[in-house]
Amino acid sequence: MFTLPLFLVFIPIVTAIFIYILEKKWGNYLVFVAQSFMSYIFLRLILVFPQINNQTIVLGDWTLASGIALKIDNLSLAFIGLSIFLWWLVLLYAWEFHGTDNKFLFFLLFLEGTFMGLLMVNDLFSFFIFIDIITILSSILVVYKKDGWSLRSGLYYLLINSMGMLTYLLGFMIIYMLTGTLNWDLATTRLAALPPTAAVTTAYVLMSASVTVKAAFFPTFNWLSRAHGSAPASISTLLSGLLVKGGLYGFIRIQELFGGSPLGDFYFYLGFVTALTGIIFAISQKDIKQILAFHTISQVGIMLIGISNIQTDIYYGGLIHLFNHAIFKSLLFMGAGVIINHYRTRRLTEIRGVLKRFPLLSVAMFVGILSITGTPFFSGYLGKYVITHELEARPFFYYLFQLINLGTMVSFMKFSQIFFPDTEKSLAFTPHMEGKHIPLKAQLNIPIFTLAFTCIFLTFGYSFLGDLLQAEFPVIHLVESKKMLQWAVLATLAFLITRYLIFTDRITPLMHRIRETKIPFYNTAYMFILLIATMFLFAL
Repeated sequence: MFTLPLFLVFIPIVTAIFIYILEKKWGNYLVFVAQSFMSYIFLRLILVFPQINNQTIVLGDWTLASGIALKIDNLSLAFIGLSIFLWWLVLLYAWEFHGTDNKFLFFLLFLEGTFMGLLMVNDLFSFFIFIDIITILSSILVVYKKDGWSLRSGLYYLLINSMGMLTYLLGFMIIYMLTGTLNWDLATTRLAALPPTAAVTTAYVLMSASVTVKAAFFPTFNWLSRAHGSAPASISTLLSGLLVKGGLYGFIRIQELFGGSPLGDFYFYLGFVTALTGIIFAISQKDIKQILAFHTISQVGIMLIGISNIQTDIYYGGLIHLFNHAIFKSLLFMGAGVIINHYRTRRLTEIRGVLKRFPLLSVAMFVGILSITGTPFFSGYLGKYVITHELEARPFFYYLFQLINLGTMVSFMKFSQIFFPDTEKSLAFTPHMEGKHIPLKAQLNIPIFTLAFTCIFLTFGYSFLGDLLQAEFPVIHLVESKKMLQWAVLATLAFLITRYLIFTDRITPLMHRIRETKIPFYNTAYMFILLIATMFLFAL
């Protein structure tokens, strides 16, 4: 029973090795055998969870203070369930394109095992090792197309994330000197007994800053859009749906380690700046994958606003939005992948007639769009409802948050051009689509429709997530006239802005300038140093 978590790490890794060695088409089907076992183990974990909740597994004969340790609690259990679910769908989605590629499946399964380890590890050094391996494997999958752009993007991703983990390394070295242990629980207890010295603050700042890179917070967000732009659609789904969440998961764990943040309102400001930056860049894009990529950044900012305060109900708003975002953003990236595959272009101005040619896919994508814009009765509404409710007592933050919601609506109204009827200009770029109709049977993409259904299910069954987390979520009123009126006002403003600014040439030069802005690595490194310095100022 207590060894079940080990299987979650080793089953995908061992299966990946077998697939790589066999080099047989039939051997690739082992991925589904492995996923079936993973699903079974997760169900077993739910059944035995009362006995293993917060129980630490120390590998070998080492002591708790010095050994490699694993632990499952409510948060890690929920993340494990989300990860297995999304990995199932990504494997099914990618099978059409990569089902015969044993190397791709090897890296994908190895990444899953490593990610499982990250979610369960309970010592500071092993956390560092797992996240480093995840970074390397993700970089390989980003560059999998092996063209010049993907190679540059993968290297950029690897360098920036390695820079972040070096600060984590420095931070946990300080923790080790202060507490004499690398065990997460022991370090938490011993840090709570220490006064708030400069050394403790330094360790907190360094470790927290490290995961801001992995989670794509401002100002180190630029790697994410590059990685999404060059990665296959299935990998973009994992990057946005799960791997970025690994950084947020690490952020939550670090806040628990130090008993909360000593930085006051810093993360509120950082979350708003991250969200607004993502929206501004998203609105300026003409590439549909880039729009979705920058909206991952903006939504991460919203999550940060919530999860940065683990002592209040706003934390649950951020956590709910985190899990819902993993679902609806995966849906949108998969849908975009299907569209790109058929239209053979990613430019927004060249893709038209999606609603006519792909009516079923369009319905699924509408579910994702309505969810991400926080529309009532869709899953994205839930987390935003809680965050908005908690911010009402702070008008400045409240109106900034409404500005973020407005920007999200504007961006996705622009994105929705792809559903409009064909134009002569669009058909000039996609002549192979003229008169083409996709049979309904060919549109029945199981992963996409599973995600669309999950979005609806989580809207009305969000208590299921609360039960898994053993958390008392704030009451969410799906029918509340005030919130529905706010949404209607924002949607009207978004339509007017889109109609009279975005769909005209009034701000085209500005949008072009923003779109063409490239942030080189050395500037990102300087901004990362500036971020650390700012965190120290807030800690004073």
